[in-house]
Amino acid sequence: SDSRSSGRTGRDMHVDKSALPQYLTDNYLLLDGFDLDSDRGLDAVHLTNNPPDIGNNFTLELRFQFDDGGYDGGGQLIGSASYKAPLISFRDHGKYIRYGFGGTTIKVEKPDSVNLENWHHIATTFDGTNYKLFLDGELINNSTDFQGLTPPEPVTLIGSNLVDKLNPWIGKVDEVRIWNDARAQDEIQEWMNKTLVVGNVTGLIAYYPMDVNNNYSMIIDNSSNANHAKINNAEIRSRFFSDNS
Repeated sequence: SDSRSSGRTGRDMHVDKSALPQYLTDNYLLLDGFDLDSDRGLDAVHLTNNPPDIGNNFTLELRFQFDDGGYDGGGQLIGSASYKAPLISFRDHGKYIRYGFGGTTIKVEKPDSVNLENWHHIATTFDGTNYKLFLDGELINNSTDFQGLTPPEPVTLIGSNLVDKLNPWIGKVDEVRIWNDARAQDEIQEWMNKTLVVGNVTGLIAYYPMDVNNNYSMIIDNSSNANHAKINNAEIRSRFFSDNS
């Protein structure tokens, strides 16, 4: 295995393989639209047992593969049922990315060169002043509209608001990480294509590489905080990792 330190004071972070594409198998979360017309609720994952408290400095990051699905073109990828927690969402068939909290979002046009139907990494960071959006490690927006504000709610959902059937988020999700500090761009770039082997990692308050319990009802939080997540209709699948899987 290839273990290396992040080099940041106070962190004990290592990677057990040098990069995700070298894995033989890996799990991912599948959110599909098959329950849109039922009373079961949309596919989602609930971080409700002990939702992470991120305060007013945070980073949300994950890997995703977006499936337009023929619906209204996207919905909330991560956030909460009320849309007041820090969120990332897609609109207009993935043409726009929205991020924000407290019921206010910033609308950012997706770069034309990016095909969201391939695997990508997305991240937002907030340091109390600058609220940044990164796509594949590149800064695509920086807003100061949230300066001095604190999110009124913790993140409690991976996937869409369960009652907003007009805007389901459909696709694949992996490597969800929630931090209570604003990660620097070079840190995001260094770790966005790697999986973490964590001990006591400073600032990492929830980490979901989509490991599950024996009956596939719970996604295990691999951070030290045991913020395990409940699966609602969604599926955990294994795959050979590639950009087209």
